[in-house]
Amino acid sequence: MAEQGRRVLPTTAWSKLLPLLHVLEAPATSAGTPTALDDASRTALQRRLRDCTHEATRLRQELAHMRAKASQCQAVLRELVPLLRPLATAGAARKEEAWLALREEEAQQEVARSGPAAQALLELRIDALDYEAGQAALRLARALG
Repeated sequence: MAEQGRRVLPTTAWSKLLPLLHVLEAPATSAGTPTALDDASRTALQRRLRDCTHEATRLRQELAHMRAKASQCQAVLRELVPLLRPLATAGAARKEEAWLALREEEAQQEVARSGPAAQALLELRIDALDYEAGQAALRLARALG
């Protein structure tokens, strides 16, 4: 899950992976030694890690809701509107035609609001938060190592 960006590893896991990370990437400082962190800096990084993780989780829930809503509205446009249109026009009832037109417009607006573009932007925000959380955890692990 961590490799796919769905979960941020806890600090303890990062500290266990630290030797491998030293081999795989260039050192963070020119001298190749981890930057020492005072208690205030460590606390600030831990807080930011927690905040990023929490916000990414919240945005994942929002993304799931957005996808469900967009899927539902796309189904309305793709299946329900074509099914009901002949019935509304056949009876020549203006009230039913107006109702159907309103539902169709609402579905189109929701698809525009929560469709692929909006989902991609939200995914980018989640990726950025996951990256920031990962970097905060890495720096904390380096400081502890």
